[in-house]
Amino acid sequence: MTSDAHTTSADHHATSAGRPARSPRVLLATDAYPPAAGGVAAHVQRLALNLARRGTEVHVVAAASADQKRLDQQVRVHEVALSLRRVPGAFQDPANPFVPPWPDPRLVAAITGAARDFAPDVIHAHGWTEMSARLAGARLGLPVVVTLHDYGLFCPQKSHFRAGAVCSHRAGLSCMRCPGSSQSAPKRTALALALALRLNYSNRPTSRFLPPRPVVHYIAVSHYVAAAHSHANPAAPAATIIPNFIDDFVPVTPYNPNGPIVFIGPDTPYKGLPVLLEAQQSLPLHVRRPVLHIGGTRRLQPGYTGLGRLSPDGVTAHLRNAAILAAPAPYADPCPTVILEAMALARPVVASAIGGHSDLLAVGGGLLVEAGSSHSLSVGLASLLGDPSLAERLGVEGRAALQPFTSDAVVPRLMSLYGSLIPRSADT
Repeated sequence: MTSDAHTTSADHHATSAGRPARSPRVLLATDAYPPAAGGVAAHVQRLALNLARRGTEVHVVAAASADQKRLDQQVRVHEVALSLRRVPGAFQDPANPFVPPWPDPRLVAAITGAARDFAPDVIHAHGWTEMSARLAGARLGLPVVVTLHDYGLFCPQKSHFRAGAVCSHRAGLSCMRCPGSSQSAPKRTALALALALRLNYSNRPTSRFLPPRPVVHYIAVSHYVAAAHSHANPAAPAATIIPNFIDDFVPVTPYNPNGPIVFIGPDTPYKGLPVLLEAQQSLPLHVRRPVLHIGGTRRLQPGYTGLGRLSPDGVTAHLRNAAILAAPAPYADPCPTVILEAMALARPVVASAIGGHSDLLAVGGGLLVEAGSSHSLSVGLASLLGDPSLAERLGVEGRAALQPFTSDAVVPRLMSLYGSLIPRSADT
């Protein structure tokens, strides 16, 4: 059989079974889509465009501030104002709508309407759109794929981080009393109850008195995320591990050992900025470098510069000039794309040994240090800043190990998964 570069294993199976091979049509449902900020929004856009480039017909349904339809290059994006938009005080940021962890009637209607017009073979949900996508999928008889980007299916804050450490609780009463939560008590209570009910419903046997359930296949972005979800909901099917990805191997410039320590992310404790600043101050003077913070609050203090949010090109420019990318999150960061971006530029990474960091740096690219320990982080930073040849070698190793995390490796795996879920009758 002759095949082109984009034929998936599912397509091969379909053809060998006597059915015509074709790329599955995919409807992506997401909490946010650019220009909304955030890692999930950027990931879904990257996925949508890569699917379209490979000949897959794809539409996106995303929460937005107003109902509209627009074109995003090769992808149709259906934006819908959610039901909670009408509730005063339900949103802190009107530009980034809050999707609740329960079926939103307007989102269910948007997914259902887009599916009826577009006739997809599969719905691929991201974030808390899972609940609305499951209901729409059950009504339409469509399989639903859910990517587990974080811990949001059992943690109201999605971080599974409590009192400075990884949380050991499941969704429920304990979430209502979560110390240090930035959410208001009423909001946290509503979310905790909704997530607890979701887990209880998913563990119940099928009944004619309960809503029908679609075929659901879970994807986890790292082994740690898969294990955490399995622990929180043992009755759920095991997740397939498919990581985040980046598009291309970007051109590499010479390593700058005198560049800054770059940190990317919000200035929240669970991302590790306080740990990094403490570690930086304890570095020996002869290897001490300033911290350049991309994201979060803009401010300037000795040894630290906060740049706020930057464009992708701006992030790349600063990473090119970095001596090290620091990823010191004390929480289990699921699969940070910023590490992949540093690896693509052959820049070494010092990251906490927790969450998805181990998956990304398993075969090279940097050092793993004790999570939450400023001393361990300082030792790791000093070992590379004091030995530029080692830092450069680790960066080169990271770039060489990047291939499994590129679009050319990951997107065909997703397409193969989609194809495996299409009923035989859909290809005839």
